[in-house]
Amino acid sequence: MRKLLFILLISSFASAQNFAKDTLLSANQPASILKIGKTKIYIVQNKDKQTPYVLQKDGSFISKGVPYVTIAIDKKYSGDTNELIKYLFLDEKDVKGQIHKEIIESGETNIFISTIKLTTEKRLGLNVTYPLSDRFINMNLWVNYLDDKDADEKYEAITDIIKNGFIVLENYYQNRKI
Repeated sequence: MRKLLFILLISSFASAQNFAKDTLLSANQPASILKIGKTKIYIVQNKDKQTPYVLQKDGSFISKGVPYVTIAIDKKYSGDTNELIKYLFLDEKDVKGQIHKEIIESGETNIFISTIKLTTEKRLGLNVTYPLSDRFINMNLWVNYLDDKDADEKYEAITDIIKNGFIVLENYYQNRKI
């Protein structure tokens, strides 16, 4: 009986530990932790250019750092979110500048990225659609670039953060109180 109580006591502490937070913070890299609705989001940031995300009245977040970022969650979507990701990839839109679309994988999640390169203004914009079970996280990132090589490097850095430094815990706050 004592062993059973001891195991139950230890297992409750182990399951209460937040492994995503511990992993990010142990690497001495700053991370922003956002609460949007019932979803918890971790975003790894650059130490030198760390800027806070500011909560807006509509529930979205904005960071005026480099790159400029807005993050929001869509309204509830009835249907398969992965099917909409495929539709966004195939959709043809008429916009000024060069446009590039791709679907990248982060774990088991397919993330849609639409990139707009405004060559006259030397600005690069990434629209990221991250699917949840019944809605989407939409991110818009804008950054200035010097030349094509700089634009490619910034694009690679941003997509690397989305693949490896963006952790989403969906419905995290449904059973937990702050």
